[in-house]
Amino acid sequence: MSQRLLANPQSVGKQMLASGFNDKRHIAARKALLSGNIAEAMAAAERVASSNAPWAMYVLAAAEWFRGHRMRTAGYSTRGLRLPPNGPIETRYQHLLRQIEAEFTAGVPEMLAASPRPLLSVCMITRDEERGLARCLKSVASVADEIVVVDTGSKDHTIEIAKAAGARVKEIEWPNDFAAARNAALDAATGDWVLSIDGDEWLDEIAYRPLRACLADPSCSFIPLVKSHSGGQSFVNTRLFPRKGARWKGSIHEDIEPNPDVMSVQISAILLHHDGYAPEVVEAQGKGERNKALIEAMKQHGPKERQTAEIFEALHDSAHAKTNEEAIAALQSAVALNTTNSGLMRQVFNALAIKLTRDARFEEALQLVELAEKRDLQGLWSYYILARMAYENGDKGVAKKWARTGLAMRDYEGPTEQYRKDLEAIRDGTF
Repeated sequence: MSQRLLANPQSVGKQMLASGFNDKRHIAARKALLSGNIAEAMAAAERVASSNAPWAMYVLAAAEWFRGHRMRTAGYSTRGLRLPPNGPIETRYQHLLRQIEAEFTAGVPEMLAASPRPLLSVCMITRDEERGLARCLKSVASVADEIVVVDTGSKDHTIEIAKAAGARVKEIEWPNDFAAARNAALDAATGDWVLSIDGDEWLDEIAYRPLRACLADPSCSFIPLVKSHSGGQSFVNTRLFPRKGARWKGSIHEDIEPNPDVMSVQISAILLHHDGYAPEVVEAQGKGERNKALIEAMKQHGPKERQTAEIFEALHDSAHAKTNEEAIAALQSAVALNTTNSGLMRQVFNALAIKLTRDARFEEALQLVELAEKRDLQGLWSYYILARMAYENGDKGVAKKWARTGLAMRDYEGPTEQYRKDLEAIRDGTF
């Protein structure tokens, strides 16, 4: 973006004025920017942010720029650029968003392109991934300085596909432990940074430039959204991180061990797609049986590991339950466990909230909200349930209040996108 356009909030407001768009919220955001009131402009844009209006993404991206939050700037610009251009207004704002993306990446140090050793190592573990591996490798080819594949016993054409794409392949026996396999890939990598990806995933092309820009900040690791295209829940976890000192932990649903010197940043500018949990893929690759075996093995390691295994088992059983009632029962058994693994328990609470609201069991859902508050496990789902309860009881004023509170969590994406749409409808009286 030219310096003239991002020189101050007024210059951004003038671009909005030139668009000729006269939606009342657009006008409110424009007036706020022209008067230099960034907070008021953000508040107006956030009221329509969940509908992904390109002009709202433009306002939020520019506002975060002025607040010094470049990663959020990239997140909003990327979010707006993923939308189809449905008319001249949308096309205009997407043009402005591309200028924002250009400005975001313009400040990346020149040293990134001239590193004496590979800067970004794409690391992956594989086994019989020929179905989607070529797609995966193609998606990272333009951002990777090297690709490291650790294969754990493929019997199909996985290894040939990886080598044909220029990957360095290391073959090992399956250690019955995902963290151990991923650590083998880390040990073989030489880059300063690691992007971890699976063979049934692929990197969104709009993420290429923001991803490379992230490499300028070695004090951060980055948590992208992994969007499911196979009926499962979308999720977030650490995928882009400095290689030095990094180790994976957990034999199943593994994650990077926390590093006190590295701050984790959730960033929607980097999006991965995933389709590995389509029923036919799960059956063909035996993922269900594999995961159950890993869970049973975890139970033998000690009380803490056993409890973690029982939570994984509940999530697994709920995902494969034949009825909603069976899924709810499995998740309720996990809720009863007193664990310090807040990330894992948030998954349980969110999944249970979805199942309860699906059956309109709002009283039980409200009890879940109260329990989550006591255990500091609230999420967007909490505000959705409170808003729905008030709405069903006819108290629309309170429902709108809870809806506004929930929608203020503007950075939350993933498995609860429908919650945001419903909350916006409750807030606007169109539910």
